[in-house]
Amino acid sequence: MIGKKERLRDRLERRGILMGMQNFTGNPALVEVLGASGFDFVSLDMEHSATSWRELEEMARAADVHGFTAVARVVKNDPIEIMRALDRGVDGVIVPHVATPEQLQQAVSAAHYPPSGVRGACSAVRATQYSVSPWGEYYQRADAETLVVPLLEDAEALDNLEGLFSNDDVWLYFLGVRDLAQDLGVPGSDYRHPVLADAVERVLKASAAAGKTVIAPVAPNLEIGYATYLLELGFRALSFGTDLSFFARSCMDVLAGVDSFRKAETA
Repeated sequence: MIGKKERLRDRLERRGILMGMQNFTGNPALVEVLGASGFDFVSLDMEHSATSWRELEEMARAADVHGFTAVARVVKNDPIEIMRALDRGVDGVIVPHVATPEQLQQAVSAAHYPPSGVRGACSAVRATQYSVSPWGEYYQRADAETLVVPLLEDAEALDNLEGLFSNDDVWLYFLGVRDLAQDLGVPGSDYRHPVLADAVERVLKASAAAGKTVIAPVAPNLEIGYATYLLELGFRALSFGTDLSFFARSCMDVLAGVDSFRKAETA
């Protein structure tokens, strides 16, 4: 929330498609690489990675340098977790396992100050430039611009789409794949599996009717062809895996290419 940057929603209107990636390394240099490359957002993972609060703050700084959006994927739908992440100066939070309208409203409330929410107030944090920014100015900006991105990754969420998409304080959602596939009984599958394809159809239909945007993970494939497939389905925001998985895939591709050359030489 520090400094001037283009709002993510405005970027979507200008560019038509949002591209992001998750950061699992806790390394701010890789956040800078994404920003310099032209990515629109980065998800800073606190749920599955070993990222610390200090590292989260450093990565938020790196995103600010390049003027692109950083959202923290918090551990759980908890007011303290959400408050601590936002105090580090990220632009919003991704909240896991949001399956009901009530759970979504709980997350929204945690991300906003009274009277619209329950977020605890402190001016001596990075988000307010350590008291340098006038509190009233920051308060208004935070209330208007803080992103709350619910992670829809449970079968129960599919039964509550109308209610989830009716929240006026939320415009961006994240459709999970790993946990959703497990919950639907098809672990390890991607969105081409008939069960998940049906879920995607329901989500995109409901989100379009409500005027909402849904992020789709390109995982587990991390291939441009699969990313194009998701765009053709109707998604307008993609998360291209994690920095670690992207690096691992690149390493495997390099070795596969070298192995092919080696086999050709010895044939």
